[in-house]
Amino acid sequence: MYHADETALLAAAAQPPPDLSLPLSQRKTSLDAAVRIESVRDAFLRVSPDPVTGTSYDVELPRGSQVLHGFVVLARSASGVESPWPVTPPVEAGGRGYTLMGIPRPRVPRPPVLSAAAASPTSVTLRVIPGGDPVERVDLHRTPLARLSGDVSTMGPAITTLVPAGSTWPDYADTVTPSWQPYWYRAVAWGATDDDNGWRTSPGPASAAKAVLVPPATPPAVTAGSIVPASGATPSYMTFTTDAPPVVTSLGRFALRVAVTTQDSTGTPGQAVLNTTLDAITPSSSVPPAGADAAGPAWLAADGSIGVVLNPAPGTHVAGVRISVTDPRGRTTEVPP
Repeated sequence: MYHADETALLAAAAQPPPDLSLPLSQRKTSLDAAVRIESVRDAFLRVSPDPVTGTSYDVELPRGSQVLHGFVVLARSASGVESPWPVTPPVEAGGRGYTLMGIPRPRVPRPPVLSAAAASPTSVTLRVIPGGDPVERVDLHRTPLARLSGDVSTMGPAITTLVPAGSTWPDYADTVTPSWQPYWYRAVAWGATDDDNGWRTSPGPASAAKAVLVPPATPPAVTAGSIVPASGATPSYMTFTTDAPPVVTSLGRFALRVAVTTQDSTGTPGQAVLNTTLDAITPSSSVPPAGADAAGPAWLAADGSIGVVLNPAPGTHVAGVRISVTDPRGRTTEVPP
């Protein structure tokens, strides 16, 4: 087996070096027109000093080589006599007399542009625009955790793969569960395979991460428990549950209002109000000490419920409690209604 690269073949044919900016297919055509195999015998070097006895043989080419590589295979007798060197056959018969190969290169496209927007209470519309390079597909990735969106490899497998319809890239409607935590998306474009010009598909850098909030379509749910009377050193309190999370969203905070109505022995009413936000409530494994007012403080219990200490002034009692939770969109749920 003999080998000669594109540069050596052109030099042997008294031609200038190859223009590596041209496509492989165009350079192959130019090489075929300039080189006659019978005239460039000296450009070929034997690949291995020993004969190839199997039906295949691996040839290691220079790493990163961008030139074409020609190969000639000759038969060899037991006595070491090689078959005749080939001659260039007519064009209609194949027109070369030797094998010409190119090393495939990864086509790494630029990052695509990704846009994402909530389309309904349960879906997100995703749109991609590749960065201008030939692209054969785009993978879309999603995660509900912001800390995982910094690297597409930590976002899990692609939720879908987009392929173009001609020159148009379709939008994708991603069905999601409503949440007050945003969904994070990134897109990865894969370069288009082009066998004739030595390009193989390869992923490019991911797009910038896009966050989309798809909040619930209804106000927060609130369920109040009963009032627990004071016992020993433990003050009276009331607990409630809500599906509103104790977080700060991109739209704002969840507001909590607890209005405690008191009465004295003459029936004269009084009121104390606790205003806070759910994210400001601190966890506690036990009922905290009473505050100065009849309402508060509040604490977050281990089971996810929220407790509010009730501390009516001496000579008064709690006549009623109203709990209101307002979401960042301004929708309020109050119990009792």
